[in-house]
Amino acid sequence: MIFRLTNPEDIISHLPVSAEFNVQSLESFITQRGEAEMLIPRVLGQSLYDALNAEYNAAAPLSARMEAIITLSQYIVANYAYLRYLPFAQVIMGKDGIRIKKSETSATAFEWQIKLLATELDNATWEGVERLLDYLETNKANYAEWVNSKPYTIFYDGYIHTAKQFSDICSINDKRRTFTAMRYIQKRIEKDIIERAIGTDLATEIITQLKTNTVSVTNAKLLPYIQSAVAYLAVSAALKELPVTLSADGIEVSTGASDFEQSGGPRDKALDNKSMLYESIGNKNLANLNAYLYANITDFPLFESSDSYVAPAEITPDYSGPSIETTNALWI
Repeated sequence: MIFRLTNPEDIISHLPVSAEFNVQSLESFITQRGEAEMLIPRVLGQSLYDALNAEYNAAAPLSARMEAIITLSQYIVANYAYLRYLPFAQVIMGKDGIRIKKSETSATAFEWQIKLLATELDNATWEGVERLLDYLETNKANYAEWVNSKPYTIFYDGYIHTAKQFSDICSINDKRRTFTAMRYIQKRIEKDIIERAIGTDLATEIITQLKTNTVSVTNAKLLPYIQSAVAYLAVSAALKELPVTLSADGIEVSTGASDFEQSGGPRDKALDNKSMLYESIGNKNLANLNAYLYANITDFPLFESSDSYVAPAEITPDYSGPSIETTNALWI
């Protein structure tokens, strides 16, 4: 484990608790048998976590690269452990059953106070995760174990590689947790929509060139349309499929209680409206992508030879439904 419970200051330094707080109360929530520390292997990857754990518990001082991430990791563990401990802090469990804590000088906090504290601890936990991931991305050359692990947050198998790149197109407040949570949606859109629009061979060529940083001049002109379509359509779907919150900074995957919990309330309507808007923007980018390809067909032989291409003479007007511009919907 990456805490020494014999040094309570290691934990208290990360939490706004009083000096008389019993650190031992958090022990089962910090050890590997509990939930708190299991969060760290999911962020670092098991290999890097094992290396950190081994160094921290060895007699020798930590190496510079491990020293840099231990405090960031401990902050996450401390806040998450207290979050998981919070329900148990309100009661006493003993041979006489379960009782609430109450005395002449103190009483159990109000429910709204407990909920607010839980929200703040949850926010602190995930802000800590963001700081740790930001450090790892910036210094990835020093953490080969993380780069080669499942939790690695830079994805080279698609059109948008990082949370910041995604947020520059459609704001998710640079949140890697949101970016990672939406990854399965992005892959679905890339396969089912983008690949169908431009053809498998051209899609494969562009993704390969992006991965090797060798994007051709002609393909680079397609990327703004493709990336915008992927980002906006992914967020549109995420607003329906994932627990998210809306703010002035964009959308974020949420784990805490929403201000609007009732179905059909303001939150649902706001999400529905935003989802429709983002779907419309994504579809317009798809239409612009299609128009550019046909206007410059000689530059894209892979598209012209694909099943996605329809020769102008073969195109038959479709009057079966309104246009994208008037419905904000994707007609397939």
